[in-house]
Amino acid sequence: SIGAGISIITWIAVKSPLPALLLNIAILMLGAIPTIRKAYRDPSSENRLTWALFGLGCLVNLFAVEKWEFAIWIFPVFALAFDGTIAALVLWPRKNLTAPI
Repeated sequence: SIGAGISIITWIAVKSPLPALLLNIAILMLGAIPTIRKAYRDPSSENRLTWALFGLGCLVNLFAVEKWEFAIWIFPVFALAFDGTIAALVLWPRKNLTAPI
């Protein structure tokens, strides 16, 4: 993908993986927005077991972080925030949803 190519070029240009990681997280955030919107509007369209397992997996990943440095914890925290948001929307849907998102 174009995003992966840009992040590799960024990594090579600045000789550090952190900017490439942050770029990849930004790309993932943009990609997660449609899924979050869909889960908000129609939670029943998503697989509850899948998102429950994703959310649980992301939570367990936090326990694998041995050293709490930004470059190490940023991705597991990001994953928990986004996958956890989707899991919460799917597992605990609201009644009479009329939001125009």
